[in-house]
Amino acid sequence: MRGRGAISPSGRSGPAEGAVLGDAVRALEEKGEVTDPGHGTKRGSLCLLGRNGTGKSGLLVHLARQHFLAGQIPLWIKYADLVRDGVQAGYGTSVEYAPGLELSTVDVLLIDDLGDPFAPSGSYVETSDRRDILFRILSARHEEGLPTHITSNHRSLQEIKEQFDPRTADRVKELCATVEMDGTNLREIK
Repeated sequence: MRGRGAISPSGRSGPAEGAVLGDAVRALEEKGEVTDPGHGTKRGSLCLLGRNGTGKSGLLVHLARQHFLAGQIPLWIKYADLVRDGVQAGYGTSVEYAPGLELSTVDVLLIDDLGDPFAPSGSYVETSDRRDILFRILSARHEEGLPTHITSNHRSLQEIKEQFDPRTADRVKELCATVEMDGTNLREIK
């Protein structure tokens, strides 16, 4: 993604978050990697966490476009569609044969709306099949070093850990620099 113009995150989050987010997006565009603000390690992907309407999906669109302009094929998928298709395709067979697992080798994978932010309250149960499909895809992409950008309405990796399991949250942490977006809901601005 080298040589592409960076976006301005203004209006998407508060001043401190905006600076971190802007730096993260610029680093991905210019160097293909970003230093995780929470862990200090280099990552080739972003996980954008935060409440609805803060611009996370819009940033995924931007990242997909930058990857496409750099000659990579991005694939965007909603988490709910990923696991629905994977479970249906794997019904009666081993999950590893589910067509959704081709997601483990596409140039760039963008997973939008990972999980259900109401899950920690106990109002939603993640099935073992759904957890397994997600973990297999994330593990394969991690092993191959393939860019995997994720958005979630969860506010922290701890919430992802609570909904899925520790290994899935760890895989997200290993794959992605995590940026928490805590700004104004852009859909509520008049």
